[in-house]
Amino acid sequence: MRCLQLSLLVTALALSACVTSAPPQQDLTRFNGQPIQTVIAKLGQADSQQAGPGGTTYVWTTETPVNMPETRTTMEYSTGRPNPVETTVFVMKNQPCTLRVTADAAGVISAAEQDGTYAACGTFASKLSGQR
Repeated sequence: MRCLQLSLLVTALALSACVTSAPPQQDLTRFNGQPIQTVIAKLGQADSQQAGPGGTTYVWTTETPVNMPETRTTMEYSTGRPNPVETTVFVMKNQPCTLRVTADAAGVISAAEQDGTYAACGTFASKLSGQR
């Protein structure tokens, strides 16, 4: 029983420390009012762009391998009866992130948003802050 409690505690700590779903949005608003070329210089050409009534939306996408916790259940028979045992393992999975930046007809950024997990969007955050 004590071993089960310890494994549950370790699992809870691992999950709380490693899983954050909110993408890092804080550094995007600083680009509002700047030329779109500022972002293009840091990220390279957009993967796609689409003209609309509010201007042109530039879209960058990336996939980042992230260690994700995964719970697995196995059966243990040491007491002669089936006993389910849950373990947590970390598995590398690709997590997507999409960055959309809208610029008006003059090429000035009016909006920016990200969609993806914190870990996946960290690539864009690093490049935009000049760290990569």
